[in-house]
Amino acid sequence: MKKIFQKILLKYSRAILHKYKPEIVAVTGSVGKTSAKEAIFSVLRAKYPNSGIIRKNNKNYNNEFGLSFTIIGVDSPKRNPFKWIFVFLKAFILSRFFSHYPKVLILELGIDRPGDTDVLTEIIKPHIAVLTTIGVSHLQNFKNENQIFEEKRKIFKHLGVNDYAIINQDDVKVRTAASGLKSKVLTYGFDNSSDLWIDGYNPIYEKGGTYGSSFTLKYLGEKEDIFLPNTIGIQHVSAATAAAAVGIAQGMDLSQISATLRYYKPEPGRMGILPGEYGTVILDDTYNAAPLSMHAALRELASFPAAHKVAVVGDMLELGPQSEAAHINIANEIKELQLDAVIFVGPEMRLAYEHLKKSVLGESIQWIKSSILAIQAARKLFAGNTAMLVKGSRGMHMDRIVREVMRDKEHAESLLV
Repeated sequence: MKKIFQKILLKYSRAILHKYKPEIVAVTGSVGKTSAKEAIFSVLRAKYPNSGIIRKNNKNYNNEFGLSFTIIGVDSPKRNPFKWIFVFLKAFILSRFFSHYPKVLILELGIDRPGDTDVLTEIIKPHIAVLTTIGVSHLQNFKNENQIFEEKRKIFKHLGVNDYAIINQDDVKVRTAASGLKSKVLTYGFDNSSDLWIDGYNPIYEKGGTYGSSFTLKYLGEKEDIFLPNTIGIQHVSAATAAAAVGIAQGMDLSQISATLRYYKPEPGRMGILPGEYGTVILDDTYNAAPLSMHAALRELASFPAAHKVAVVGDMLELGPQSEAAHINIANEIKELQLDAVIFVGPEMRLAYEHLKKSVLGESIQWIKSSILAIQAARKLFAGNTAMLVKGSRGMHMDRIVREVMRDKEHAESLLV
């Protein structure tokens, strides 16, 4: 039944896109694609301010079903038969009768196994395609990192000569994807050979009492200072710059783009800054975890302007045979950063704990089986002027910890994953 529903949705999705011909911005990568999607939405809203002109994936609607739901403009009906009837009815009406439809779709593509890109690009043919970073997430479904890259670079295969490939110049593998493309290419990154160059990055910047990230963006001799409030991390700066490249491809200038990025708001659980109990600050990065993002988050914690720095880190899942080495590498990173305390959560993170417990960090680290059991241990580490990073793969439910130690519990539903 699932495959039948999927085929019907794909048929309607193709018919809707063929009929209305919206401009499609597609985003993929191992890390940073959701943040890039949100930043692109922030930028393009300045060009298309009217409601309903632009649409993005909601939540994690980035697979075959999710893309179809986004194209049709509905939430997932899950197991409700009446909602499924509504989905098919709306899809039928959109495909047969003219109706108001967005001019731009911003679509995140979740590519978890070989062949996914082929399936997703059968639905969509992007006009602007963004490739963020290649890492080892979902490696249990791929032979190696190079196979992941070859799969994700297929996002560019349908681009025409007037279309744009947006490429992360900082990723050596992604950089090679520009070779042989017939489309226009814009590169972005911290590398000064990038078309859009990030300069003067300040990872912890306080402006009017608000923490955030600041940097200068340079393009064709122009430059603009940009501030991203209430979020920190290179991944957000990179996402904002990818969005700026999309804006340039859409004919916007840097001053317009800079103004819109002030309103960039990442999805919950992606290195957001939340007030915690007892005057602490929580770095909430609980949406997911892969080796690249875990290393980046730990480095951001180490540089945060707080007297005490605590990490609560859960398992990185879906890493296949590289899992053991990846978790031990996290232990080595923590050893170098000299954090005040670390709680390792989950069976995979026990490897990291065992690797460190005989070191000089032995008394400042502990291992706990699950996120629920880790809540009280985390609370005990709070002291004045403490920054606490909470991060782990989605299946570890690390947001449970944040929910219990955050100050604004009344708004937890909207602030957390």
